[in-house]
Amino acid sequence: MYKVLIVEDNDIIREDIEHLIDWTKHGYKLVTGAKNGEEGLAMFHRYNPDIVITDIKMPVMSGLEMIDQIRKTGSHAQFILLTAYEEFEYAKKALYLDVHSYVLKHEVDDEILLCELEKQKAALNKERNMGRITKSMSLKEYLTRGDIVSQGVDNFFRWHGRSIVMVVELGEIPGNGLTAYKRLKETTEAMLSEYEFESVDIGAREYVIFLKVPESLSEARSRDFVRAFVKKQQDAFSKILEVNTAVGIGPYIFHTDKILDGYKVAKKILRQKVFYKGDCVLDIQDIPPGHGKAEEVRELIKAIKQNISGMNRDVLHKQLLALFTDLLVQYKSVELLDECVHELIYTLANVHNQNGLENLHDRLDNIILCSRSGNVYELVELYNEAIGKLEAALMPQYSKKIRDIIKYIHEHYQEEVNLSDLSRKLDISVIYISQLFKREVGMNFSSYLTKVRMDKAVELLETGNYKVYEVSEMVGYQTIQYFSKMFKKETGKMPSDFGRSIWRSKDEKRNVL
Repeated sequence: MYKVLIVEDNDIIREDIEHLIDWTKHGYKLVTGAKNGEEGLAMFHRYNPDIVITDIKMPVMSGLEMIDQIRKTGSHAQFILLTAYEEFEYAKKALYLDVHSYVLKHEVDDEILLCELEKQKAALNKERNMGRITKSMSLKEYLTRGDIVSQGVDNFFRWHGRSIVMVVELGEIPGNGLTAYKRLKETTEAMLSEYEFESVDIGAREYVIFLKVPESLSEARSRDFVRAFVKKQQDAFSKILEVNTAVGIGPYIFHTDKILDGYKVAKKILRQKVFYKGDCVLDIQDIPPGHGKAEEVRELIKAIKQNISGMNRDVLHKQLLALFTDLLVQYKSVELLDECVHELIYTLANVHNQNGLENLHDRLDNIILCSRSGNVYELVELYNEAIGKLEAALMPQYSKKIRDIIKYIHEHYQEEVNLSDLSRKLDISVIYISQLFKREVGMNFSSYLTKVRMDKAVELLETGNYKVYEVSEMVGYQTIQYFSKMFKKETGKMPSDFGRSIWRSKDEKRNVL
């Protein structure tokens, strides 16, 4: 609704204009009329109208003097002058005040009045849109570069007082992201017209919103107010683009010079989205208190690194799921996540380089990018892809039959595994499969099976969570005596000695702490 003020000293003419059209029907709100320029100026300051219809010649203060005073305030209000033939010389002076709309008093009717009002509305829309574009570009530059633009930060918003900053990240948008953002911006502004807010796109999938929060609301009601806005906004995103959204709600901003600080806090809060699937709304309460690296996370990382080095893919997927989607989701520590991500990337790169393989950097870069803009569930898949690529590069010399046998061993080492069963599954003779395995792998079938079982046994014993007889059963041995004999032969230690060293190491750490 555009507010309109009528300033006219003749009561009859003023009342005629007030009743000439249905103001509300045409999108206008009429404010109280004034009898001279001085009253008009006072009412202008009180109601801040968008359009002023004013007589030129009036007692106390003329219409032109009033316009001059209003222009000095920096207002972008539009003016329609009521004039008579003998006042045309006065009307020419209005050109100097950038006023170009004139209506003859004795000719004005509903059609003429509406025509002039629509001209002023179009001028207001054009000026406001240009102003908002300029402010949006300046605000974007300020947020991305931190530079104070020439106009300063006081003019970024259309309001003064309390605001809240939030950063919104959209899911993957098909097609042109910026075009989608434009469509989204136009639609959400219409759907959220009851709120006062400014938004600026930072990229194709991220933008920042500053929402005016009424000063009269209590802390609890303010929180409900903000959450209601976000809920309507997310509903709009889902309806228009069919994408998930993550929202990081930052602090209140009471002064515009705190915009940049508030934005940085909201960005930090938004990083917590990595632990969630689908839509999520996060605020300062979702950042956990600082803590040391969890012991169980440290142990699991060590086991995963060993399995990467030994390329035991049968357990790697489960371990990665346990690390990222269980433990790290439980702690919700971005710092802990970053540490795990970089340790595993270092291990992958190290195995890759030691074997003189081709570049793996693109996949590792994708993992780092996902840890900042994706989620932990996507991270698991990216690690699995990188490990799969590494495995394929490490075993190119193996035939498909041998790769199938190796995969079967890693998946069934806990069971009774023998060549007779495999020969039936593959429809190959036992003698041929034995010779083929020895020729390609460099060791016989039983030695490879034992190595896989002992590598897993070492991993389990290193956790300190299992007794020797439990580990023996978990890696496919029916008696602890035979398991211990094979373990000693493979590692040079007894399983019980290995377990005691782990517990002794833990006790020493506890004593230090």
